[in-house]
Amino acid sequence: MPMPTPNPTKARAPGKASLVKLGKARNLEKVGRLRSSNQAAKLSILFFPVGDSSLASTETQAYQRADDLRALGIRADVLVRKEKKGWEGNKDRYLLFPFAFSQYDVVFFQKTMNIVDYNLAKLCKAFGKKVVFHTDDYFEDAKPRLERMFSAADLVLVCSQFLKSLASARNKNVHIFPAVVDPSKFRPSKKSRRKEIVVGWVGRSLFENLQIVLPSLEKLAKEFPIRVKIVGETELEQFQARGIKAEKTGWLKPSQVPEALRDIDICLMPAPDNLLHRAAMPTKLLEYMASGIPSIGSAVGEIPSIIRHGKNGYIARNDSEWLRCLEKLCKSRQLRLRLGAQARRDSEKYSLRNSSLLLLRLLAEL
Repeated sequence: MPMPTPNPTKARAPGKASLVKLGKARNLEKVGRLRSSNQAAKLSILFFPVGDSSLASTETQAYQRADDLRALGIRADVLVRKEKKGWEGNKDRYLLFPFAFSQYDVVFFQKTMNIVDYNLAKLCKAFGKKVVFHTDDYFEDAKPRLERMFSAADLVLVCSQFLKSLASARNKNVHIFPAVVDPSKFRPSKKSRRKEIVVGWVGRSLFENLQIVLPSLEKLAKEFPIRVKIVGETELEQFQARGIKAEKTGWLKPSQVPEALRDIDICLMPAPDNLLHRAAMPTKLLEYMASGIPSIGSAVGEIPSIIRHGKNGYIARNDSEWLRCLEKLCKSRQLRLRLGAQARRDSEKYSLRNSSLLLLRLLAEL
């Protein structure tokens, strides 16, 4: 018996009748040659995400992804997780899962990797469904769970070469699946000529990342009229103790970040060389680029694959390089505008639509 279909206009809140968000699939006319086969026309995907829409990776890789696939004529739905922790957030959808997955060709596990998720993945395969596992994070204590899901999937999608190497030991079908940004939500600002130069960073944790660039900012503040803007929540005392003018916006909703970036001239992407950052592909770097802002980043993980040194930003490996790159950008407004314009153009390849087309191409090969 088909499941009841709630009103698709109720975008984020699950109804009592069903936790599955169903969209009206359109036919595949004019979708394009990559999806013109009969097999693609019958494709349906169920997303089973780790979080709710307040989690950035779930919002982009499940909710926005499903919306985009529906726009391409694919039936794509999300099995919603309630906004509660642990079992309370999951129990309803776990109970519903055995009745829901049978209606779909593909089940997309987005960072879900506990023992129950693993057994659900095995259940899907036993019934002839294709299983996709996606992750963009790494924590050492989660390695056994990750490896278990890597082995259970028909297709593994990861955001970095580090994760690809790890997954390839358990699965032969592993592909790089970049983080995404929606360039249409970010509007490059034609910054007026002003003496003050705004240096920005987005974040509400990982203050240790900023420790990398603090010595260079201290020296820079003695040469140029800079103001450091933290888009998020963090401590300002260490800036003030070094004579660096700094401010913070406090916690912002994702929808508020584009506007907060508009007055920033230079963005920072410092990252310590550890497993967490080797595994990650920083979405905020893509947001900087989509905003038309040149960035300076550490030579860690995927950052050097995104920042093209001297083309759309700079890569810095030590204190002297951080200071030199900051000085270059502070001295020349034209350089900032040129690198920022290229960064904006480069951000287009990380769009959700390009990512969705890649997903469909990989699914067609299963």
